[in-house]
Amino acid sequence: MESLDAYREIKGVTENAIEEGRNSEKTVIAKKMIMENFQIDMISNITELSIEIIENLTKELKQPK
Repeated sequence: MESLDAYREIKGVTENAIEEGRNSEKTVIAKKMIMENFQIDMISNITELSIEIIENLTKELKQPK
């Protein structure tokens, strides 16, 4: 039973890591699209990120560093 629990835990951690990687890549793509002046709804459609996330990325990119 312990080995099954360990397997499930490892599988869950692996799936979370994969999802985080996908979201990270989507964010990179969205930032590039923002910099190229794509429309927010188009970015959302292509990256499958929410409009809210894209608006936040837009604000983040436009803040002085």
